[in-house]
Amino acid sequence: MSVLPGSCLSGNVRIAVRGDPKRIGICHCTDCRQESGSAFTYFAILLRVGWGAACTTHR
Repeated sequence: MSVLPGSCLSGNVRIAVRGDPKRIGICHCTDCRQESGSAFTYFAILLRVGWGAACTTHR
């Protein structure tokens, strides 16, 4: 079982997911292009169990 870490651009919110995604894909619909500011965006479908988030403050 793998651990996939991630964070927002500022690093204030960090997440970690244990386990493998059930599905990974890309989307190029209008909403996803506007959200990402790109021609497409990546997504993953994960089980609800096995993930957590932590907020940090940089001073």
